[in-house]
Amino acid sequence: MQLFLGLESISQQSVAEMNKGFNRVEGYFEIIERIHSHGIAAQAGIIFGFDNDTPEIFDERSYSLPSIAKRLSRSSVQLWWTLPLNLAYSYRWRKTA
Repeated sequence: MQLFLGLESISQQSVAEMNKGFNRVEGYFEIIERIHSHGIAAQAGIIFGFDNDTPEIFDERSYSLPSIAKRLSRSSVQLWWTLPLNLAYSYRWRKTA
């Protein structure tokens, strides 16, 4: 049995930007361990490329990608990018202008 977790980001700032206050980066390890304790494999979806993400996101703290990945059975990593004329693209440009 396997459970997919939409962790979204390993940056609490990016999670907050998505208005997902129920995702707590500091609790990811505990959640994964609790799932494993019930004999369930954990797969996580993580997205990189939010406005607050920098190259340091890959190793900036103990919640780094390698630290999380070694606890997972499978992971899915997505790169966030937007095309011109997309609502997210125009929002991003309005926000930085």
